[in-house]
Amino acid sequence: MQFINSATSAYPITFQQLRDAHPLTLFPSDFAEAFGDYAPVQSVTVPAHDAATHKAVEGAPVLVAGQWQQTWSVAPLSAQELDDARRAGIPTSCTPAQGLIALYALQSITEEDIATAIAAIPDPVQRYSAQIGYTRATTWERTSATMQALAALLGLSESELDALFIYAGGVAL
Repeated sequence: MQFINSATSAYPITFQQLRDAHPLTLFPSDFAEAFGDYAPVQSVTVPAHDAATHKAVEGAPVLVAGQWQQTWSVAPLSAQELDDARRAGIPTSCTPAQGLIALYALQSITEEDIATAIAAIPDPVQRYSAQIGYTRATTWERTSATMQALAALLGLSESELDALFIYAGGVAL
């Protein structure tokens, strides 16, 4: 149960906050009545919406026939929220075998292509680091420095890298 302070319009106020504001008062655990400036807010159903493109946003409670009621509106997801939701469905890791199959299936990139790209790195330390990261990794992590470097070497965009991990996640070995 949430409460509103009808004098200040502070909302939401939890039952614990109400108890903390009145430490000398004993409240039953299921308390849901008006007390001083505090009034219970009746929950209402969140409006139907497509969660892939929109979100429910709670507004300020309104007083209807002497009872405070929750209000909701539906708003489109921001570009950042849409991107976060899209990325939430992307696996963050795969095995090298899954990754290699996905690279070939989606981009026609072979192990030889990867070895050639790594060999073309001019700095010997970076080249050796990339070689070790590629050949010795037991998992490919989507956000690792090695994976980001390999993606750049192979000319993969962020969306292509996302597609790679999605595909790799479905490869059963």
